Amino acid sequence: MMRAALILSLLPMAAPADVLECRLFPEGGGAELLVAFGIDRTQFAPPLNPDEPPRRQESRVAMGDETFAAEPLLFDDGRRGFWTGDRQDGALLMMIAPDSRATLSTQDGAVFTGDCEDLQ
Repeated sequence: MMRAALILSLLPMAAPADVLECRLFPEGGGAELLVAFGIDRTQFAPPLNPDEPPRRQESRVAMGDETFAAEPLLFDDGRRGFWTGDRQDGALLMMIAPDSRATLSTQDGAVFTGDCEDLQ
């Protein structure tokens, strides 16, 4: 819940946002990994003017003791998540199904699965 408060503080207050907190475990067992992030849905709105430059879509992610920027993902079928290739430890892809089941895949092949709670 503390990480979710951090994510909430990073999002604009007036923006409709998804705020998710996820409890994930590595395949084969191991310690729990907490992941929290927000998706500001206004970032996905079409430009009001065709001359407007493309909008940067960014989410703040808190994962374990790390906080970083990632590209938010929203799909028409209800899936959400994020992707980042800018981390020193390698790329990450997080996908959350409409039923809140989540998968986090790392560049080195590690896979974490679990469930997310929508805090908004």
